[in-house]
Amino acid sequence: MSGKETILVLDNEKKWLKTINNLLKDNYNLILTTSVAQARKHVKDNSIALAILDQKLSKKRTGITGIQVLGTLRKDSPSLRAIILTAFPDDDDISESFHAGALDYIKKGSNDLKAKLINSIERSIEQGKEKKNKIQQGEEKKNVRIFLAYQNEDRKRVEDLFHKLTAKGFIPWMDVYSAAKGKWEPQGQKAIGESDFFLACFSPGSLRKKQSVFRKELKLALKIQEELFIGEVFIIPVKLTDCEIPEEFWQFQYVNYFEKGGFAKLVKMLI
Repeated sequence: MSGKETILVLDNEKKWLKTINNLLKDNYNLILTTSVAQARKHVKDNSIALAILDQKLSKKRTGITGIQVLGTLRKDSPSLRAIILTAFPDDDDISESFHAGALDYIKKGSNDLKAKLINSIERSIEQGKEKKNKIQQGEEKKNVRIFLAYQNEDRKRVEDLFHKLTAKGFIPWMDVYSAAKGKWEPQGQKAIGESDFFLACFSPGSLRKKQSVFRKELKLALKIQEELFIGEVFIIPVKLTDCEIPEEFWQFQYVNYFEKGGFAKLVKMLI
């Protein structure tokens, strides 16, 4: 096994897979595929350093996009980094790509395509190594602040999550412990703005009730992120029971807290 990093490349056109392969094969181990299902399998089965995803993965106008696939792949690898590649740059796509956490947005056919790709890939790998070193050396900040949003009927299970996070050295904010009675609005808004992570604890109950504090918290967190461009504010849904994450949240990272190893995966995302 070589010491090269493994890169996943997903494109619905084989000619572009061949092009990317020719550009990067000397530098990295490449996994090439035209299938989203196969891409998911590769992410599950391999240690992928980064994914290069074609934005337009279907000839249909409303077909699946690389940005949507990134959200899907992060269900299996929450910390997966990605580059969105496109033949047709679009300002809205650029904005959505970075909002979804993509590292870069690169135009196909650029004269310096190889240089741009390698620069982005190496930057991503270096950032990953730096973070790993900081964690190992104890330099990574310990006081990670986390806002827990949840539907009231899920309180017992979220309290369990609250206590586990506290035991790990995190500082979770949960209204029943942190907010003065009747003072949720100003205190909750301040807590969301000051948190490093926003954990939305989804369940069928939380998705059914359109008018709830849980929904207000989601709306407020999204508004804060959009207006202030705070990279530290993320939605990380935690599935409390078997429920589908709404499409508008696919772009954010999530982990199923109740599956085997779910809490460990969550902690890995937070550090």
